[in-house]
Amino acid sequence: MNPILLITMIICCSQIGDIKKPYRSKIIYLVVVGITIFILGAFWDGERDPMMLLIYILESLIFGTMGHLIKFHGDEKISLKKLFRKNKGDQDKHE
Repeated sequence: MNPILLITMIICCSQIGDIKKPYRSKIIYLVVVGITIFILGAFWDGERDPMMLLIYILESLIFGTMGHLIKFHGDEKISLKKLFRKNKGDQDKHE
């Protein structure tokens, strides 16, 4: 991966992670960033490996998740059950 594309992906995903919305609504944006970086990489390097598409999508989800966790859950104990649980109080917190 080109370092410029990697830095661009990290910046975009961290900005998406900082948006005041529930995490579930950010997932589609993070996937779109991964696909966009794959397309830009294909134009830049000429590399079109489908496995790289999966890796870029996973990287964007990881970077966006870390941005979300640091911004909104930095002072709490984090568990996957708590992150994906649907509570009425959590929806009001992020809106």
